[in-house]
Amino acid sequence: MEHPLTAVTLERLRELARDRFGIRRFRPGQAEVIESILGGKDVLAILPTGGGKSLTYQLPALALPGTTLVVSPLISLMQDQVEKLRAVGVEVAMVNSTLSEKELREAVQTIGAGKHRLAYVTPERLADPAFRQVVAQARPQLFVVDEAHCVSQWGHDFRPAYLGLAAAVEELGHPPVLALTATATDKVIGDIVRQLGMRDPQVLIAGFDRQNLFFEVIHTSTEHGRRRRLVEYVKRSRGSGIVYCATIQHVEEIAQLLRESGVDVGRYHGQMRAKEREAVQRAFMATGSPRVIVATNAFGLGVDKPDIRFVLHAQMPGSLEAYFQEAGRAGRDGRPSRCTLLYQAGDRRVQAYFLGGRYPRPEDVIRVDRALERHARAEAQGLDVVAEAAELPLRTVRVVLSLLVELGLAVEEDGAKVRASGPVAADEDLASAALRYEERRREDRARLDAVVRYATSTLCRTRILLAYFGEDAASTCGHCDSCLRRVRRAEEEARKEEERRLSEEAEARVAAARAAAAAAAAESAHLRRPLRTFRPTRKKPESRSGQKALGPGSRVTHPAFGEGEVLVVQDDRVTAFFPGRGERTVKLAFLERV
Repeated sequence: MEHPLTAVTLERLRELARDRFGIRRFRPGQAEVIESILGGKDVLAILPTGGGKSLTYQLPALALPGTTLVVSPLISLMQDQVEKLRAVGVEVAMVNSTLSEKELREAVQTIGAGKHRLAYVTPERLADPAFRQVVAQARPQLFVVDEAHCVSQWGHDFRPAYLGLAAAVEELGHPPVLALTATATDKVIGDIVRQLGMRDPQVLIAGFDRQNLFFEVIHTSTEHGRRRRLVEYVKRSRGSGIVYCATIQHVEEIAQLLRESGVDVGRYHGQMRAKEREAVQRAFMATGSPRVIVATNAFGLGVDKPDIRFVLHAQMPGSLEAYFQEAGRAGRDGRPSRCTLLYQAGDRRVQAYFLGGRYPRPEDVIRVDRALERHARAEAQGLDVVAEAAELPLRTVRVVLSLLVELGLAVEEDGAKVRASGPVAADEDLASAALRYEERRREDRARLDAVVRYATSTLCRTRILLAYFGEDAASTCGHCDSCLRRVRRAEEEARKEEERRLSEEAEARVAAARAAAAAAAAESAHLRRPLRTFRPTRKKPESRSGQKALGPGSRVTHPAFGEGEVLVVQDDRVTAFFPGRGERTVKLAFLERV
């Protein structure tokens, strides 16, 4: 029997895109993703921020006979998508914590009756077995996981609630799964596929290079200097912009500073009331006032304002994945926009502090297991009961339970409950199992180091970013501060060389004129007067001692690794960083200065 997906053609969806959304041509990667979905395959699509990820499932949803289920991590993102779809006449429902009891009952009933083309739900809601049974009645034809990097414990925005999605997919009969994200390394890709239980998925990656974005780093040495440069930057910049800060305190302080400097500014962070956050986001999206939003990384998922002219990171982000995704919110209309990082060496400590409590410690694993043994061996208990017994945050307990389930020491049951299973594990065995998180901690530190390298390198910034995501790039992009400095340096060197040439020519002409004048004077002098010989001053030849010695920061090329940046020089050995290849130690003889 033909699968409902295969009965829909790409041409039919092109017509729908034009008629419903006014879209006349697909963006890079969209058609390939849609075609794979129509083939009934599981698909992991990595499309850059602004690449039109939502259209890849909204179009098939309009043509499919059943419901398309969309798991979305943020309520504001969900509401924005739902409103836009309803505005073009699409039957769509959403289930989240903002609904009243009456609204929730109506939404659940209509979803179960299959009355909607799309149903948006949070991962926390989908963890409820009773809700999954209702959704199963609608026989979903497509299961969509938006911001899929949240499912990966290797990812930069891990959400423990995403860990239950694989079980939900199975209970719903494993409809085709579409996982969407803007950024993912190879390790994160593998983890997404595993955590979602995807079957032989098609992995589609659109190009990351957006040539309308100008990447730059501004170095500051003090907090006062950082804030002065920030105010100057925002006041000088035209159009709408986002300023990202590492902490809520910084958001409050920077927003106040900009307001006192005459900037039309709003703020956005997780401690604001939901209605206040929503009002600020709507005003920024619809009216352009406030002109500037100062926010934590809680702001941005689903923000598709096309005319954001700049994204400024006031502090160093935790990873290049996060930076590229947040910076990519600029210039979605294709017009030139700036992506700027204000870098101060001490910022790394702030991010390292945030990462310190991200993964469970061995003692956390032991405490959760012992809490299960005491309270959930005979009868399954809710996660809140286990968290209270273990005296740990619910987020930590969710992560530990995923490990215990994997080890066969816990079982999840209906009603979002869990119970102990298998033999009682020894403390040393649990501690040993927890050591797998140490590799993830090392990965986090490597991510921080990659951001530091990006900020301090003199190499092309676009090349560093693309190489980080495994994409080949030219040694220069022409649209970052490093490349611009290189062009200006070359122009300055050319100007100096021209000035030197002109100066030497002028000196030669003067010397020739003096010699001619001296010869004429000698010829007309009285024969009995002593003959005076004119000897023009000779310029000492320039020393040609060879190339200037290499040192840290020197740009070099290697026949196998391409262009890189010198880190350490020791005798005839040089350690250099080559984008896409990492740090390599090579013989000096194989390097040429750029």
